[in-house]
This record gives sequence, C-alpha cells and structure tokens, in this order.
Amino acid sequence: MFSRLKKKRLNAIKKDFQTDSFEIVDNMANFAGIKSKGYSQIRGNGVLALTREYLIFYMWLPQRKFVIPRQSISKVEQVKSFLGKFRAIPLMQITFLNSNGFQDKMAWWVLDLNAWLGRLM
Repeated sequence: MFSRLKKKRLNAIKKDFQTDSFEIVDNMANFAGIKSKGYSQIRGNGVLALTREYLIFYMWLPQRKFVIPRQSISKVEQVKSFLGKFRAIPLMQITFLNSNGFQDKMAWWVLDLNAWLGRLM
C-alpha cells in the first residue's frame, strides 16, 4: 500500500510541475508540521522534492500539498525538535515567508539530512 502511495504522490508532483528533473527527492519524508498551525495538526509521511524553483511536499494521507518557492526560504537548519516532537535523529527545518508575507517554519525528518542541507543552503 505504501509503495503505491509513494509512487502516486511522486507522479502527481511530476505532473503538477511538469518535470522529471529533481535535485533531490525523499519518498519517505516525515512531516513534523508548520509552526503557525501550532501543536494540534496532522503530521505524516509523504514525498518531499526539490526542484530548481520549489520545495514541494505531498503528504500521503490525508492528501495535503505544500509548495514553497525557494526564493522565499531564508534559512535552512538542522534541529533536534519541532513543535514539541523529539526523535533520536535530527530534523531539517526551513524558515520561509508564507503566502501572507509572514515568516513561518516547517520541518521534516528526511533519510539523508546532509544531502538536503547541502542542496538548500
């Protein structure tokens, strides 16, 4: 079931952004949330992809999409926790300007954190 969801979400990103060219992709990224939404929000796994112009996350279930223009990302860092969630492995946190022009933060646990940090920094 999960392999079908991964493939379906990746194909949706390819179709929506009309690209097969990604700088990096993680089909098992674990979304830790959006800071502005607070502690009680739906988190989960999905496909995180980076193109030349966008950081894209399509959650498996429920179907949620987040598209962050790279130019709106002001900071990328490794953190130990996000919105009160801790794990033994660090997270990738981005600081960005949201569609309302306000600074916000999002975070994910990714399989190759160093590769993601290298691409986004």
